[in-house]
Order: sequence, then C-alpha cells, then structure tokens
Amino acid sequence: MLFSESGERNRERLSSLIDRPEMAFPVLRTTDRLFDGLADTEHPQGVAALVHPKETSFDEFVRAPVSACTPLLVILAGVQDPGNVGTILRTAAAFGATGAATAASGISGKANPFSPKALRASAGAALHLPILVGMSLSILLAQLKVAGVRTLASSVHGPLDGETTPARSWEVNWCQPVALLVGTRAPGFRKMWSAAPMRASVFP
Repeated sequence: MLFSESGERNRERLSSLIDRPEMAFPVLRTTDRLFDGLADTEHPQGVAALVHPKETSFDEFVRAPVSACTPLLVILAGVQDPGNVGTILRTAAAFGATGAATAASGISGKANPFSPKALRASAGAALHLPILVGMSLSILLAQLKVAGVRTLASSVHGPLDGETTPARSWEVNWCQPVALLVGTRAPGFRKMWSAAPMRASVFP
C-alpha cells in the first residue's frame, strides 16, 4: 500500500484494516509529485494499493450464494469501455446478480473489470461480485448450457429471419438459473450471436 505525503491524513482512518497482523503487507510513503505520476486521475486522494484480484472458478461463478435462491449471472461480451464495464457491474449488483463474467465476443475484445477506471465506475461492486475473467464466449456458453443455466441476450431489434419471437422480460422465469448477456454495439455482433449453435433467447 502506498501513501503520498498528503494522503497520510487517510492513514489513521484505514489503520484498523492495514495494521492487522494477518495482513502483513508493506506500507510505503512517497512524495505528492511522485504519487501524481503513478496515479491515473487528475486529483488522486493519495492512497494506492497493489493487489491481486480474487480468482473465480466456473463452479464458484454458477453457484448461488446462501442469500439467493438461484444464480442470476451477467455476461459482458466484447464490452471494451472500462467505464461501461464498471457501470454494468454496479447495476448488476444493485439488481441482485450473483456473478459476472467478461469475455471476448470474436468481434471485439474485453475490458479489464479490475482496471482503475472500471473499479471506480463499479463503485466497489467489482470487489464483491464473483467475476469470471478470461474464458472465451463460446466455451462459456457451452459450459452454462451443461450447467443448466438459461442464457438470455437483450436486443432492441425484432427477430431476424429464422429466429423465434423474442420473449418479454415478464415472460421469463427468473426463479430458474439465468445468465443475461450484454453485448457490444459493434457491427456484426448480432449476426454472430444469431448464427451461434447455442443461440440464446432474446428479449427487448
């Protein structure tokens, strides 16, 4: 953990956390000038920490916590803007999601949910939700199908030729395991999704 000269004023407030014997991590101090060069914000608060994010397995991802009757998962497919990633995670947590996953869609890559901008936009949700990172979308969808999780993709368009009529949100049984897929607006994503062998149901 790193404090700047001006950030030292926050140290006492954090002492109950950072002074625990079981933590045993180094606490360092630097000048405001050097700290400003490390921070990615214009007006940093003078406190920074280097941490290793908790890794989540697929089994942990699909497991419903004691407080929930069934998994409600959110999959960010090809969402590249870290601000959008953080906002989606914050919203998902507010609506009771039990886990989230970020995956490249084949059309575009994915943003890191633990980047500074994504963490700020998530308002801490990224530190509480189990987040599965690094799995390809096709493999993730296949594993969700095997695990008995129904996958739904949101859409603002009507069905393409050969597609079934989209279900409305109030027609979905939310008491069963469900994964909501939030995709990118990049051209071609919808066609890729519609052509997928395990195409999810969609609803506007």
